[in-house]
Amino acid sequence: LNDDIEVIEGTWLARMLGQAQISYQGAVGAKLYYPDGKKIQHAGVINIINGPSHALCGYDDSDLYYMGINRNNTDYLAVTAACLMISKKKFIEIGMFNEDLAIAYNDVDLCFRLVEAGYYNVLRNDVILYHYESYSRGIDTENTEKTIRLVSERNRLYELHPRFSFGENMDPFYSRFLVQNNVDYSLNINNLNSKKNNKIRRSDIRKYKETDRLSYNIETKNITEDGIMLAGWCFLKGSRMNNIKTTKVLLVDENGSVLEIEAEKIYRPEICNVYVRKRISMVGFAVNVKDISGIDKMKIAVSRQGKYTYI
Repeated sequence: LNDDIEVIEGTWLARMLGQAQISYQGAVGAKLYYPDGKKIQHAGVINIINGPSHALCGYDDSDLYYMGINRNNTDYLAVTAACLMISKKKFIEIGMFNEDLAIAYNDVDLCFRLVEAGYYNVLRNDVILYHYESYSRGIDTENTEKTIRLVSERNRLYELHPRFSFGENMDPFYSRFLVQNNVDYSLNINNLNSKKNNKIRRSDIRKYKETDRLSYNIETKNITEDGIMLAGWCFLKGSRMNNIKTTKVLLVDENGSVLEIEAEKIYRPEICNVYVRKRISMVGFAVNVKDISGIDKMKIAVSRQGKYTYI
């Protein structure tokens, strides 16, 4: 337990203890907030191309993220030792902390070795504490010397664990279909649509009337001169056909003409729980359109069953 942790409520230790006593359990971690509300500092560690990163760091825990990832107790490749529990027997068994990693990544190395030994590390989302991050020793990237040390220790970490170095299977607990350079669990659109390169056809131009019957959320939105990438979820209120009908992305010009592109459907069962509705588990969507040439003053809309709304 770091010296910059503040306890919020009284059941946190008992919950971690109960989890840590399970035979296959490795490290048990806690969800940590910055001390200014419900902004997440740590909700598990994901191993992406940026290196080991705190999932959802900086995001508000009042919102629900991918598959309820910030509500359910979830297995991770690593958790932070700012607040970590492990049985003494297992800790000794895997060789304790590696003192070659004196400042950074010693907790990640510990968790990597636990996974390699067949244990599972878990993040308890129902254990929440405040973390005054790096209050004692400062921020790792605040000057050149610390940054060089951080990079050196990260390189050393991957030398010790080549299985988790860069590649398609660098994190067995984090899908390659999720974005690999951010911590927000947005969809990896390039990977999802690798087999389907959408091209706009003039035959797709149609006329639509706007409606407000849609509920939607856009989780990834990237628009460049070369194309557009969108992902999120969308369902039509009052309809029993949301799981069956397709979702379309509409690029709308100033005259009301619409270029219509069918999106890939994504399984999102947590939306059912949030909205207490049946038949909306297949309302996630993703689309990657490579060619938007000729579209002036574009507005974007999503459509289900001929009803659409601007996003």
